[in-house]
Amino acid sequence: MDKNLSEEEKKILSEMNSNWEKMKQDGKLFWEKEYPNFSIEDKVKYWASENNRLMRWQAESGLDEYAIYTPNWYKWAKSKESEIDKIMDLAFEKYLSWEWSKEEYLKRIGKLK
Repeated sequence: MDKNLSEEEKKILSEMNSNWEKMKQDGKLFWEKEYPNFSIEDKVKYWASENNRLMRWQAESGLDEYAIYTPNWYKWAKSKESEIDKIMDLAFEKYLSWEWSKEEYLKRIGKLK
């Protein structure tokens, strides 16, 4: 740690690092233990909810809503869910199409020219 930090600052930094490690561990547990037990419908709801939330945050910040979708995001999503294409098709069909464009999503992840 930085020698110029006060003891209080060092304590806060240590707590932040500890919280970050806990969040990483919680995320790992989610993907390894919880998510695999989701039904297909729960997976669709999960991806629809998470992506809708992220896109809304982008829009509310005055940013491009679709900027979250990139070929790298798709690669990451595919590593978490081998059936991501099917799940996102269902997510758009059931939950997202009234507000978001599936065509734009597909363009951003590199699956549509």
